[in-house]
Amino acid sequence: MGFNFPSSPTIGQLHPPTATPGLPQYTWDGVTWTMRGTPINPKIIVSDTPPASPETGSMWWNGSNGKLYVYYFDGDASFWVQAAASLSDVDQSQLLKKAGDAMAGPLSLIDPTLQMHAMPFGYIKRNRVINGAMQVSQENGSTLGTAASYYPVDQFVSYHQGGTRSTQQVASLTPGGSPNRIRITTTSAYPTLGTTDFHQIRHPIEGSRIADFRMGTALAKTVTLQFGCKGPAGTYCISFRNAPTYNRTHIKEYTITASEANIDVVKSVTLTLDTIGTWPSDNTQGLEVAWLLAGGSTYITTPNSWQAGAYTVTANQLNFMAVSGNVFELFDVDLFEGTAPRAYLVPDYSTTLLECMRYFRKHNAVFVSGYNGAGAAVYISSPIAPPMRIAPAVSTWNTTFYSNASNATPNLIFADLFRWGVTISAAGYGYADISPQLNSRM
Repeated sequence: MGFNFPSSPTIGQLHPPTATPGLPQYTWDGVTWTMRGTPINPKIIVSDTPPASPETGSMWWNGSNGKLYVYYFDGDASFWVQAAASLSDVDQSQLLKKAGDAMAGPLSLIDPTLQMHAMPFGYIKRNRVINGAMQVSQENGSTLGTAASYYPVDQFVSYHQGGTRSTQQVASLTPGGSPNRIRITTTSAYPTLGTTDFHQIRHPIEGSRIADFRMGTALAKTVTLQFGCKGPAGTYCISFRNAPTYNRTHIKEYTITASEANIDVVKSVTLTLDTIGTWPSDNTQGLEVAWLLAGGSTYITTPNSWQAGAYTVTANQLNFMAVSGNVFELFDVDLFEGTAPRAYLVPDYSTTLLECMRYFRKHNAVFVSGYNGAGAAVYISSPIAPPMRIAPAVSTWNTTFYSNASNATPNLIFADLFRWGVTISAAGYGYADISPQLNSRM
């Protein structure tokens, strides 16, 4: 594409011959073409469709695809030309490599929790999943659990009804480089599901974390869920639902083929988020993502569209529980805006721990002591930093009383502070070591 000027111009010749408002006009001085004047009132326009009657040099940001264009004149005609590549036009694996090379340091040093990573070659949109590398497990560590609702790692709950299985965080290097993953094992065969039976790994996402996804509006974004898994061959489902009403659902299927059975594979699903329904954008749950291993007939629907109801599976869902000893593993979970696949970035552990502590935390010990009369209490206030999502439910996982102290009771519980009282059984001095557990999970 070039300027198609006349090949044998005469001195003083104009091109184009007739001036047009908003377009440049050139004159030949015997050596070169020189522009006469500048385009009139160049603008930056934001819209989902091309602006009508633009002027040369105008900039248009296309809200429907996120790309920037300039209105360009090549000497004969004018048209919109993309001014800058969007993220979907970039090979992100190469972008990450170039960015890491340019920064002269490992990619693990890039904080994956930021809204955008500022890099020399572009921007990488952040992962909206917390603890997708399964690094943090404050409540249970690597302890194997069999409860119907069990957190093998923070922010991921193994949730089931019908049959028996075990769940735990296991140390096993993932393709993305995380040292951990979730493992679920069927402990006894359960070939026939009840109508309301289910087995899933659930991940709730706070509304404020995904408010820019614009769910429930005509501007709802298209997102990709990318994850690693390992399990028996078959068709599996992922459900996307609102909460706590659970009246809007989208089901996506993915398949582990026979050649992929029981080895690490990376899968992804892409969907445009719901344009209707109620989707909180505050500190309550905005979206639930769940990986299904089995689901009874009550929860069956068709895939690939938003529907009214609390569904989780399609009729094609494998019953993972049918065979004793089946193992399913989940790791390297990434939810991001757009459709282009990308390399998984293992987040910084300390940053992930702080994110998880917004929803759950365990204190090793709070020391409460003081003098008071018999039956009265002494108190200590303890700040919660950083603050939790809401005022937490408080319990203790270990308490030791000394001297005249007894009956530790929490009161004045806020998102950023809690206070403990310890009763003094006989007039005088008493003290206690209290190990509290704070829970503001969704």
